Amino acid sequence: MDGVTPTLVMAFMMLGTAVLWAIGRTYGAKVGNRVAADLLRGGATLLDVRTAQEFASGHAPGAKNVPVGELTARMTEVPPGVPVVVYCRSGARASAAAKALRAAGYSAHNVFTLSRARDVVAAAKEGA
Repeated sequence: MDGVTPTLVMAFMMLGTAVLWAIGRTYGAKVGNRVAADLLRGGATLLDVRTAQEFASGHAPGAKNVPVGELTARMTEVPPGVPVVVYCRSGARASAAAKALRAAGYSAHNVFTLSRARDVVAAAKEGA
């Protein structure tokens, strides 16, 4: 029985590591508000990947709208050579967009949601 306990502990540790790795792969380059605000102060593009209708109903100040479903076709509208801070409503579309942007050579950072994007813009203005 004593030999089972270390084996179970090791199995749970390995499982936990695998889960954390999968979460990291799913959400990619998620950044905190302070880092995102620094990126915006440095000239990063703020990209809203929600639909045009969602964008029209409210968005973070200074954001550019390229819906995630149109991102591949409209990639040239995202300025190259500067970081891109991406958001959507819940984070799922922003995660997919950040992944696509990174695959195309952009430095893309996911802040997940509209409310966080608004907080980041406010923090960037306060720190300017």
